[in-house]
Formats: sequence, structure tokens, C-alpha cells
Amino acid sequence: KTIGDSFMVAFHTPQAAVLFANGVQETLYHEVWPAEIDQEYKEILIGQATTLVQQPSFTDYSDGGTATTPRADCKVPNAPDEKAEYDSCWKGIRVRVGVHYGHGEIRLDPTTQGYDYFGTVVNTAARVEGVGHGGQTLVTNSVMDELDSTFTKAHGM
Repeated sequence: KTIGDSFMVAFHTPQAAVLFANGVQETLYHEVWPAEIDQEYKEILIGQATTLVQQPSFTDYSDGGTATTPRADCKVPNAPDEKAEYDSCWKGIRVRVGVHYGHGEIRLDPTTQGYDYFGTVVNTAARVEGVGHGGQTLVTNSVMDELDSTFTKAHGM
């Protein structure tokens, strides 16, 4: 279902959800995008970095990323020699993805006459997506609890 400019997608397993989320990020990264898109993002990120410097209460996410970068080794370029590093981390349209695992409530929507998901699981998934930033995939502990170490190692988690 759509929620504003977001999509809510249900999967049979957390593994399938993580594979889909990573696939979305990889597909968008490898697409050929106009240079103007990257320039626009770079200007936004530089503005966010300036704002974050003025807000010392900002904290890093547990995976080593921050609000402006998907990984600790991907940062806003501050010097010409950092352009290659920036280009290797960022490219094109960026979306944020949140993945949560649990059993939701399914009800018939009287307006659409289709089934819809409701409840805490849906609300949590929306909140997880909401704290992410373009280029990030965030997962909750309930997802991580369902993934075995072979899966997490194979998928860089």
C-alpha cells in the first residue's frame, strides 16, 4: 500500500524483506542518473553537515552510519580529493528503507474493499523508515533476531 510518497510492503520472511530492501538500494545505486541529481544531493548533505555541527546532541546510529551518511566511511566531501570517495558511496536517487518483523492485524478496508495491515507492527515499520536517510536501510532488532549469522555475513550486516 502507499502512504503519502512511501510504500508499505509485506513479506513472508524477514530474509525476503531484507533482500528486497538491499535490492532496491543496489538497483538505484547502479542506475544511470543525471549529474544534476548528485549535485543537488551533495548541496543538501553539505547543508545538513553544517547544521549537525551546530547541534552537538546529534548521535550516531549503532551501525556506524550517521544521519547524513549510510556508513561511517561515506562522508560529505569537504575537499576535492574526497570526491572519489563521495562518488563511490553516493549515486542518483536515494531512498530510505525500514524493515520490521512481526505479525500484523489484517482487516478488510471498507473504502477500497481490499485487505490492509494495521497495528503496532505497521506503526513500528513506518517509524523505522522515518528515522532513516536516503541510501540507508534500517532494520529492527526483531528482524536481526530472525536472521542467522550466515545470512547477515553474506549480506554485509
